[in-house]
Amino acid sequence: MDAVLIELALAYYREPLRYPRLSDARQPLPLGFAALVPAFGRALVPRHLEDTAAALAASPDEILAAARFLVRQVLLAPGASPWRMLGFEAEAPPARVRQHYQLLIRLFHPDRQARMGDLDTEYAARLNNAYQALRGEAGAVEEDAEADVEADDSPPPAAASDELRRFFQPQQRLASGQAPRIKRGYWRRVTRRSLLVAALVLMGGVAVFILVSLMSPAHLQLEMSANRAPTAAPLERQPSYLQGMAPTPPEVKPSSSPTPEIQVGNPPTSPAPSPAAGVLVGPEEDRLAAMERRQGEIAEEMARMVAEREELARRQVDQARQRQEEVKRLEARRQEAQAAAERQARLVAEAEARLQAEREALERQRGKLSRQETNGASAWEAEQQAALVEAERKLLLATEAEARLKAEREVLERQKAEQARREQELAAKQETERQAALAEAKRQQREAAEAETRLKAERQALERLKAEQAQREKTEAKNQEAERLAAVAETKRREVERLAAAAETQRQEREAAEAEARRQAAERQEAEQARREEAAARRRAAEESQPATPVADPNNVIARLTHVYGQGDLEGLVSLFTADAQVPEGRGKAVIRADYAAFFAQYPYRQLQIKGMTWQAGREGRLVGTGTLALRTRQTPGEAWRSAKGTIRFELLPVAGGYKISGMEHNIQ
Repeated sequence: MDAVLIELALAYYREPLRYPRLSDARQPLPLGFAALVPAFGRALVPRHLEDTAAALAASPDEILAAARFLVRQVLLAPGASPWRMLGFEAEAPPARVRQHYQLLIRLFHPDRQARMGDLDTEYAARLNNAYQALRGEAGAVEEDAEADVEADDSPPPAAASDELRRFFQPQQRLASGQAPRIKRGYWRRVTRRSLLVAALVLMGGVAVFILVSLMSPAHLQLEMSANRAPTAAPLERQPSYLQGMAPTPPEVKPSSSPTPEIQVGNPPTSPAPSPAAGVLVGPEEDRLAAMERRQGEIAEEMARMVAEREELARRQVDQARQRQEEVKRLEARRQEAQAAAERQARLVAEAEARLQAEREALERQRGKLSRQETNGASAWEAEQQAALVEAERKLLLATEAEARLKAEREVLERQKAEQARREQELAAKQETERQAALAEAKRQQREAAEAETRLKAERQALERLKAEQAQREKTEAKNQEAERLAAVAETKRREVERLAAAAETQRQEREAAEAEARRQAAERQEAEQARREEAAARRRAAEESQPATPVADPNNVIARLTHVYGQGDLEGLVSLFTADAQVPEGRGKAVIRADYAAFFAQYPYRQLQIKGMTWQAGREGRLVGTGTLALRTRQTPGEAWRSAKGTIRFELLPVAGGYKISGMEHNIQ
């Protein structure tokens, strides 16, 4: 069994904040995702769920919760296409579409989930709409969907698993003090002239950079303070799924330090309650314990989300502090470069002044030579000619220096423009990251508010259930007291009858001494009467052994059944069946009592209607009847009714004064 998708779903469920891109419906599913969905469904089949949980070191409930979380966040995200909702990265044959639909709807279908919320109902509706859009007709879930799950046993390709691992790769956490550093060899690869140019270009953008760096931490701290407001109340429980394994590197360790506002710990253990203390026992206790565990899980999830947000805020503050330090270092380097640039500018100005002086001296020498030529001094002419050549050489060097200076100025301008462009890109990138961080913080705040709302609703349901249980316990106590008083009265009545019998015995003894003849006659009459009564008893036994002719209406039994079903009267319902009655769950009153006790505890509010019963004679004097049923159930008074319809068949056995149900079959659609 390849449980790659289950393993990755478990990691995503435990640390959702490290996988922000998975809930983005704009990103396509990786190639080979659809090939892993059949193995995903087989791992969640009830007979395989225990093996899957043991292989991943998790509980079956956590495995199911992680699977539903993966489908809700990755496949059923708002804006997803019908193909993505059913787990396909591209179009697929109709048979695969139907198989994926049956696998996914099992996670949210109301007939297969004991506890359904409004969100699960919405996700089931999304799957139904996607399936109808791809098939063009309404699709219903078949009861034997596990056969289709087991039909496709082909293992998924290894390449698909590798690509999925890359798709589910979590983001690395930034360690404290791990700020980006400028490589030492960077400044060595540039010349002093390039360093001077870069320093001059940075002077224009350093003010904006410092302003953005100083304002970002305060804004982020304000945003995180607003996000912490909904979760200021202390929490009580810590779920067990935080100590699971992460499927891909790097290793993720669960946080062990509680936040100042929230104290998180293991659930406190309490001694086992005794029945005499008036606590809940049986299915009611299991249900309350499950609700309390769910409350603890929701509370711990909220605490973990707050811890993640605070960790993100701390990292942002550290990064801001490191950026400030980096800005200070860059400012110091900028000042050094500015000083070097000023020195270089002075040197350039001095060189230009010397060049201008040499040009003026050369012009003066040319004037002197011109005047000397008119005088015809040949020796002086040769010397001045040499000086003229030297001056022309110096002028050529000065021209070349001026050209180089002009080229350097052009390079400086280009580098200034390039640096300005980089500064703009950096500012835009920082703004984008800030907006993304704000959006993520707001999304986490909404999730925390939704979790708090769910927790409040579950607590209210728990309080109502406890109040109902207390009321039932008071009623049972009153019934027990009434039975005790009735038993005392019965004991007194028997004592009076015993005394009366003793007095009657004494009177009979006195009369026996006086009338022996009458006694003997009475004994003969009593013997005769005993023989007559014995004969009459044999006749009655023979008559009772014959099948009784039913005279009662069988519809009265059905009306009684619907009444006790709606009232939740378990013993009254069981009394309507024979001792060996056959039902779909098994045979006998013990099976019927256990099955309906669990159903009544699960659905406190229910309504049953049976209509259109038609009766006909069956074997051994029994009656067989068929009709239609309509069932409505809900768990809380404010919840919407869930309805179901179907057919029902009864087999009635005639007894003295009426009928009893010897067999019942129903088919709910």
